[in-house]
Amino acid sequence: MSTSRIARHIAWRAGALLGCTLAMISGVVAIADSDATSIRTIEVSGAVSHPSAGVPVGVVYLNIKNNGDRVERLIAVRTPAADRAELHETVTHGDIVRMKHHPDGFEIPPGAGIALAPGGKHIMLLGLLKPLVAGETLMLDLEFERAKALTLEVPIESR
Repeated sequence: MSTSRIARHIAWRAGALLGCTLAMISGVVAIADSDATSIRTIEVSGAVSHPSAGVPVGVVYLNIKNNGDRVERLIAVRTPAADRAELHETVTHGDIVRMKHHPDGFEIPPGAGIALAPGGKHIMLLGLLKPLVAGETLMLDLEFERAKALTLEVPIESR
């Protein structure tokens, strides 16, 4: 391969890499700036977290709507703000309230939605790497069974 051909190949690969990087960055910015974000058939809105008040755990609430015609499932959640993020539900039996871990995720029926809200389903952040502070944000990745993964910038708001 000639030197000029090698140089053109390297320049093409560098340009492609830069283009992909810029596309990813602009995609995250577009997601972060919107109140309701749609990826294919999934729409997420109302994402919020609250200050962690000195404990190493946090919570995220949000709404997910499935605009498709097939059942969807939220199967995993990740954040750089904590060691791990899990899908939980607050369950009450008589006078006893406990958290139930949902390792298989939450089903989202077609044409319907689910609310991750206080007293019900929610995202639990375990092993926070730093306290959650009002006025800041945290990044959150939502992984679905069929739809593309979605990255959100979640505001931390006082209760």
